[in-house]
Amino acid sequence: MCVLLRIVLVASLAVSLACSASNAVEPTDFTPVALAVTSTQTVTVPIVRGLATFRVYATTRDGGYSDVTSSATWTVSDPLLLQPFSAAGTFMAINPGVAQVLARYQGLSASAGVIIVRADRLPFPYLNITSAPIMKVGDSYQVDANLQQVQFGPVQRVTDAATWTSDNPGVITVERGLVTGMGVGSTFLTVQYGGVSNSFSFSIHPR
Repeated sequence: MCVLLRIVLVASLAVSLACSASNAVEPTDFTPVALAVTSTQTVTVPIVRGLATFRVYATTRDGGYSDVTSSATWTVSDPLLLQPFSAAGTFMAINPGVAQVLARYQGLSASAGVIIVRADRLPFPYLNITSAPIMKVGDSYQVDANLQQVQFGPVQRVTDAATWTSDNPGVITVERGLVTGMGVGSTFLTVQYGGVSNSFSFSIHPR
């Protein structure tokens, strides 16, 4: 019985030494080094009295992401257009225009643009794009551009003939409406056709 006990102890010690020598693991560093604001609507075009909801992710030193939405301090560039509503990162659209939603966390900051329109007073002809699901880095999704000349008039699909532009190819790239997520954050996607143009705030989330 005593001999068997010694064998077990020696074997355990050998395994422990082997692990500590060859499988050392560096400690994970969750120190935030950058922020990225994203919208829970991939195409952010809230209407007056509608809600726009955002999340903010901190990029950590080890290359991961941490959702710090509830811990961040949120402000808007123009309180006449957007006002805080209920939970952190949620805002109510008050008036038409373009505003920036700003998040601050541990000395870092990031923002995302919001376009607010009056659904009953759209400027015609009006160029719109189809909505998309919440996209993550590496995802691709086809959106379509549709032109409407007059209110209640027919809708013309102009996806292939339109000109597509991403304000930040580090967040999204776009070709004939095919949007690909390149990095976490938000940027403006602009589409132009026949002298008519429109922009949309597009967000990409971490995996």
